[in-house]
Amino acid sequence: MRDKIIGAVGIVWGGGMLLRWLMSGPPAGIGGYQGGQTAGALLGAVMLVAGLYRFFKRPD
Repeated sequence: MRDKIIGAVGIVWGGGMLLRWLMSGPPAGIGGYQGGQTAGALLGAVMLVAGLYRFFKRPD
């Protein structure tokens, strides 16, 4: 049950981060800000994939 909860949190947070990045359009501003936006989107993608894995993996 713990894996399902942790997976659901990863799906919600990672999906929310990616959705916000997609809805905001291309990052504008200084180079450091653009890099931070891209890093946030990559972190969201990793969290989403890890959450999906934890949520749907078979119990041991």
